[in-house]
Amino acid sequence: MTSYEVVPFRWPLDATVRVPGSKSYTNRYLVIAALAPGRSTLEGVLFSDDTEAMIDCVRALGVAVRVDRAARVVELDGCDGQFRRDATLNVRQSGTTARFITPLVAVGPGRYTIDGDPQMRARPMGDLIDALGQLGARVEGGSLPLVVHGGVRRAGRVVRLPGNVSSQFLSGLLLSAPAFSGGMEIELTTDLVSSSYVDLTIHAMAAAGVVVERKGRFFSVAQQSYTPGTFAIEPDASAASYLFAAAAVVGGRVRVEGLGRHSKQGDVAFVERLAAMGCEVRGHKDDDAIEVYRDPEVALRGIETNMGDCSDVAPTLACVAPFAMTPTRVTGIGFSRQKETDRVANVVTELRRCGVKAIEEADGYIVHPGKPESATVETYRDHRMAMAFAVLGIGSEGIRIADPRCVAKTFPDFWETLESLRSLRAIAIDGVLGSGKTTVARALAARTGLAYLDTGAMYRCVGLAWLRGGGFLENSGRFASGLRFDISDRVMLEGEDVTELIRTPDVSRAASQVATVASVREALVAQQRAWAKRRGGGVLEGRDIATVVLPSAPVKVFLTASAGERARRRHSEAPGQSLDAVTADLVWRDHNDSNREVDPLQVAVGAVVIDTTGITVDDVVARIVSLVPWENR
Repeated sequence: MTSYEVVPFRWPLDATVRVPGSKSYTNRYLVIAALAPGRSTLEGVLFSDDTEAMIDCVRALGVAVRVDRAARVVELDGCDGQFRRDATLNVRQSGTTARFITPLVAVGPGRYTIDGDPQMRARPMGDLIDALGQLGARVEGGSLPLVVHGGVRRAGRVVRLPGNVSSQFLSGLLLSAPAFSGGMEIELTTDLVSSSYVDLTIHAMAAAGVVVERKGRFFSVAQQSYTPGTFAIEPDASAASYLFAAAAVVGGRVRVEGLGRHSKQGDVAFVERLAAMGCEVRGHKDDDAIEVYRDPEVALRGIETNMGDCSDVAPTLACVAPFAMTPTRVTGIGFSRQKETDRVANVVTELRRCGVKAIEEADGYIVHPGKPESATVETYRDHRMAMAFAVLGIGSEGIRIADPRCVAKTFPDFWETLESLRSLRAIAIDGVLGSGKTTVARALAARTGLAYLDTGAMYRCVGLAWLRGGGFLENSGRFASGLRFDISDRVMLEGEDVTELIRTPDVSRAASQVATVASVREALVAQQRAWAKRRGGGVLEGRDIATVVLPSAPVKVFLTASAGERARRRHSEAPGQSLDAVTADLVWRDHNDSNREVDPLQVAVGAVVIDTTGITVDDVVARIVSLVPWENR
């Protein structure tokens, strides 16, 4: 997939969702468990490119690792720093893995080669290498690839480290500090950026029994062993930011379970920025959930904010900002130019590509209100660029994301999770032949103002095309997906009005036959879902709408009627046939629909069954309208 089109959300949100485990906690606990003398269990683990890189690295060092991805659990048999003598370690694109593994192997007994993807090779490592040199380690190279010669014993002097490039350097040293002879003392020579991530490191270390003494810019860790145990990993606050931002842009509510405002993750502060913009943040300090709500009638307002302690979510805020009534200014993030990409210049570049006025500053940017225009957003292989600009896309038309798979670095299921927020005002009507589906659906669409789709007409069009082709074709699914339909008041196939042609008995039988072909159904179901997504819902009727096409539709109805009533209705639509012939065809179609191997006709779970025998269309419509959960019905 070279690009992904983000289809705008049409209605306010009403969603409760869980996000993957914290990458920051996962990689910290993997280091801690590797150093601990015994078995540790990590629960709620994030499995992504970054964490898989760390898992592979500790395995390569000789640590026994057992993974249960379904349960999101990892077990490690730590070796108390007694690593394999020599190893080659691939950190991929993971900054945390590179910065945590490098000091970790310095306590090992051998020679360790550390390398990664070209993107990671370009990222700074110099301050960390210099700090290890102060500890007596010999490191070959100034950036990846590196060769670290282990067996370090402290020289007894304080390690001096700048804090203005990356907090990961300090976190990496702290995590490995208990394994160094004599422990470690570190003095920061500058102010610390992203200090909340260091707080998170100290919190994780404390959970494993290691205390970090901190006085201003001084950090001290005594030589000791971590205590192995079971460590629960909470949801990732950075990942949650995109879902909270969706509520801000579209309106409505998004609740993330398992993540409280008391979290040590610095990016949880993103919700406070949304509150300043006019959202309501629900969840007390002791709650294990956060909910963001915006009244769709209340406009967002721009803010000025320093995001130095939560720079990873600054691009997310930048993509909320165009929907505010006044400009937004973000400061304090100049250091984020050296992350996976330049997250100052490139955020501004891509906003401008989308027609949004944005001004680059030395340590941030100003984003002005404006309606985004259609564009393909470059992601620079940066997962956070892709996910942030997806937020822009749900509030505007025509936004495509280049290289959408880059989200696998930290949030492999991002696109599916984002889609799970979508509120569809959809009414799914299934039923047997002659139960009144088409008549009821058309009247219901007129009553509710929703768009209408007769999915049966799509199968009839395929049946007609099949008959005209003299028999079924190879690659039938591709054939069906390539047909051009326009299903509205009149049915158009490849520009031809076939409204009456598709209602003949021969076409009806052909439609039943092609509907049994899995590849045809797959192709048409994809088109039907896309139709509903682009319209934010609609009234869809057919044989498998609530069971297959839109099983999450908020209103699901199954229509039925007596056999005699259905036969009379079908006969009135085809007066040239005898009632007996119509009845026989109806019986054949019922049997075929109910017994086909692919998606047989059945009542969906949660569907309301309505017998239309002897009642008016208006009565049926009124009954269905009473089931609609959204306002202004």
